[in-house]
Amino acid sequence: MSNLLKDASILLTPTAYENGRMNAIKPYKDLYGSELVTNGDFSNGLTDWVVDDGTSWTNVNNTAFCDGNNGLIKQNITSAQNKIYKVTFDTIATNSSGKELGVRIDGGTYSWNLYPTGTHTIYLTAGSSNYEGVLFYALGGWTGSIDNVSVVEDLSGDFTFSRGSAATRVNAQGLVENVQIISDELVSNGNFSQIGTEEVLNGNFSQEGSELVTNGDFSNGSTGWILSGTNPPIIENGLLKFSFSNGTYSRTRQNIGIINAKITYTVVNSNVSTFQLRDYGGANSQLIPATVGTHTIYRNFTGNGISFQSGGVDSGILEIDNVSVKEVGQNWTLGSGWSIGDGVAIGSSATGTLQQLGILQSNKTYKLTYTILDYVSGSKTLRWYSSWNFTIK
Repeated sequence: MSNLLKDASILLTPTAYENGRMNAIKPYKDLYGSELVTNGDFSNGLTDWVVDDGTSWTNVNNTAFCDGNNGLIKQNITSAQNKIYKVTFDTIATNSSGKELGVRIDGGTYSWNLYPTGTHTIYLTAGSSNYEGVLFYALGGWTGSIDNVSVVEDLSGDFTFSRGSAATRVNAQGLVENVQIISDELVSNGNFSQIGTEEVLNGNFSQEGSELVTNGDFSNGSTGWILSGTNPPIIENGLLKFSFSNGTYSRTRQNIGIINAKITYTVVNSNVSTFQLRDYGGANSQLIPATVGTHTIYRNFTGNGISFQSGGVDSGILEIDNVSVKEVGQNWTLGSGWSIGDGVAIGSSATGTLQQLGILQSNKTYKLTYTILDYVSGSKTLRWYSSWNFTIK
């Protein structure tokens, strides 16, 4: 049977746990790996070594001597990425004041130092450039020799661990007792990544209310609609029909008590290109499409409803069906220059605010995210106020 101490790579002693660390005893023979450098004492000159610039490092008295010019000397060794290596070497520095010599393993981090005359021991982590090996790089006029270079893998076996339950042992009285208790993590949000629930309502501006128009398909005659004007429209065969003529006007309206609205309508027959959309009282005229097909208009009304009216043409016919009006922009207060579009809030060049009140608390920190879909402002800087044209979602 083999000897436990002889063959073990790590030996744990009983109850050797203290302050989150497991103490380990590792036999001396396995503390470091085998020597990886060949001709580290330069007894064969620079055999097995490569001088990249060809002139700065030379063999002087069986040492590698740097003459003060920037340059490197290296030897390819068998190393493993992210492994730790112990590097020892002697220096005889003739000029290291303010100068530096760098050492690294396979593209890992350089160890820069003056490295005056003496023996030096450093620990380096290997990088991923397996072709580079161990490398010495003289910089800024470092002059001197290196000798007795050694590179061995560090096989130290200490490690740390944590646990969420009690460690126990049997004491001299034969009773089980706690050695040390480490509870579960007591700090909440220790990495500061926690984000609370969404505070904004209708943040993507896609919310639509219920249908507000009565008899939008005109199947019940003029129910819900007021037809007026010097040449009022008529409702016939489930269609709203306008007959425009010079010097007259035609209007139909419905009081629906809306402010921000999505309006859809279908033009069944027409020989005009536009007609007018107004507030219920007739103000704020807007030309909208009168071409055959279904159209969608977003509008911020200042009155209590909608009004369709002739305008912009002298004569023609227009037949409409399936008028729908639904509220949009719920939970938002739109200041001057703001309106709601198809799942977006649109800001014009006027100065005004888009706001939602009463959702935040003082002395708390909030994360704000938003998407700018298009933005026309010249050289101005985007803020939450001032004069720009942009769409926010």
